[in-house]
Order: sequence, then C-alpha cells, then structure tokens
Amino acid sequence: MADRLQQNVIFVNVDGCRDYTEYHTETGQDEAIERLTKTKYIHEYLTSIGLRSYRFNPIDGDIIYVPFFYRESREGIVSYSSFILFELYDRLKKYNIDYSHVVLYQSDGFPINVNKWTDEFLDYDYIGLSDQENSIMNGGFSLRSKKLLKASSTLFEIEKYKEFINEHGHGNEDVIYHEFGYIKKYPPVDIIKRFVSPIPTVDSFGFHTNNQFDFDQATSLWRYRKYDR
Repeated sequence: MADRLQQNVIFVNVDGCRDYTEYHTETGQDEAIERLTKTKYIHEYLTSIGLRSYRFNPIDGDIIYVPFFYRESREGIVSYSSFILFELYDRLKKYNIDYSHVVLYQSDGFPINVNKWTDEFLDYDYIGLSDQENSIMNGGFSLRSKKLLKASSTLFEIEKYKEFINEHGHGNEDVIYHEFGYIKKYPPVDIIKRFVSPIPTVDSFGFHTNNQFDFDQATSLWRYRKYDR
C-alpha cells in the first residue's frame, strides 16, 4: 500500500442521519439506520487495512462531535453542506488529526480497490465523479485537500451562501466549491476516472452512484484486505 495514502489521507464519513424530511417516519428511520450500518462496515474495512477513517454521525460515530442535519434549510442554510463547507476543517483541527487530504465516503460511494491509489491524486485540491474537464465534480465520494477545506471555512461569506441558495434553490457544497473558485487546479479526465467510477469496479480507486446497486456485491470486489499486506 502506498505510504502517502496512509500518511497523508484520512477517510471521513459525515452522516447526520436526520438529513431528510422523511426521517420522522418509520421508513425514514429504517433507511437511516441501514445507511449508518453500511458506512460502519466500510469504516471497519478501511481501518482493518491500516487506513485512517473517521465518522461523524448521531449514533455511533468515532468523533465526539455529533451533528444532526436536516435537508430543509435552517436560517437559509442547508445543514449538511454548511457543515462540510464551514465546520469540517475546524472540527478536524480540533482533534489534531494530521493530514493533507480527506476522502469523503458515503454508503453509495466508497473505495473499492485501494491498490489503484496513486500519489498523483494528491496533486489536486478536489477530485470527484465527472466525465468532463473543468465541470462540476460530484462530492459524494471525493478527495479534497486540507487547503481547500481551510479556504471555505475561513474565507467564504455566509451571506453569499444565502444569496446563492435563494437564487439557485440549493446550497450543495460540491457546487459551491466550483462556482466560487476554490478549486485552483482541476484534474484531467483520466485522473478522475482512475479515482472514481459511476459503478462499483476494480478499475478505479472507488465509485459513486446515485442508482440502485448491490452493496454486498460491491464490497465483494474489495481486493486489498488485511491478510493481503
């Protein structure tokens, strides 16, 4: 396994559990628990092979701070996105975690083949799913530099964020990073494809999909396990 993957990168899952209005229903709660169960399994896999993984969630996260997120805006602010934009850097700083980049993962987007890691990924501030250069890259499974997280936490004006939400009807953090010029060096398409694919496959480091997929089948693709080292 690449040394810099272990030394420079931390994996982070942020899941407020109550991040959609259906949470108050029994179905919504079941879906939330299922999602957290999946991300815990991913977290345990990552740590078992010697990688650093941290989870922010209201049930069993391994970071003390436990956020609750709501999809509806709060005082004009969309909670999950505002946490990523404004708070994540400070929270990680609070816990004295040493890193140069984070990889955000979710239950529908996570590493599949860590042997596909290349240190070239660390040359960029942001890598996420996209099939075009200089276009908006999805944040669901993505790499961000510490410098990028710091920039949005210290420089972004909250009033501009509210104005953006009012104008566009959303405050998606991945769009904000692109629209407000925080990404200084966009990765070429070949780097993006080596980092993330739209379906689970061993041809890329990880994947992210908004479509239905077989979670058990995806995790069965894991090639690098503790006993492989």
